[in-house]
Amino acid sequence: MPNAQPAPELSGLLAHWQLQPLAIVVAVALCVIYLGALRSLRAEPGGPGWPARHTAVFVAGLALFVWTTCGWPEAYRRSLFWVWTAQTLTLLLVVPVLILAGQPLQLVRLVRGPGGVVDRFLRSRAGRVLGNPLIGPAVVPLLSAALFFGPLPAWVVRSETLAWLLQLLLVGLGAVIVLPLVGPVIEATSLAVGLSLAIGSFELVLDAIPGIALRLRTSTATDYFSHRQLHSWSPSPLHDQ
Repeated sequence: MPNAQPAPELSGLLAHWQLQPLAIVVAVALCVIYLGALRSLRAEPGGPGWPARHTAVFVAGLALFVWTTCGWPEAYRRSLFWVWTAQTLTLLLVVPVLILAGQPLQLVRLVRGPGGVVDRFLRSRAGRVLGNPLIGPAVVPLLSAALFFGPLPAWVVRSETLAWLLQLLLVGLGAVIVLPLVGPVIEATSLAVGLSLAIGSFELVLDAIPGIALRLRTSTATDYFSHRQLHSWSPSPLHDQ
């Protein structure tokens, strides 16, 4: 039971697990789609090869996704604000990079051929909007404000279903943020690449502001601490923040 959790230790990173069914379903579905497309590609006589490193990175991304949503971070997210924060940022900024770096969209494009579902999406209005390098810098500050300064952390501590849905939403939003960098690009220009690099550099500075604000506050910034599970080893709210 979560209330009987021992104090977090490095040795328990792989020992504590708590099932998150929605994440398991999504991870299995993504794996089935990826491996099915890979099997179809290899079945084509004389078809293009597929680098094993892409598959390895994709599997690593799914493994990190499962561990983050079902492992140690999930077991302790109700007890420690810094664990919930680390879980949130991993799902938003790390897991999508690994999954998309495995080139799943490119793999589907190879199997479906030119004009397939991926190409149609990328050329659609929604695809062009999501592929815009300005989307990430616009989304991240809004997400930071909603995630760390307000009632949302308390809501996900009290509602397990809401927490599960938020975890999937974070991965989806993270994919939107990194899509212009690691996703398939159609008609990319040197100007677009340079703009992406410039915006990414600015975003690195911008993303540090919420962390600085949390660190320098002398009071708690969220209602999370009114609903977290307390233990004998629990730090004070301000120290946890």
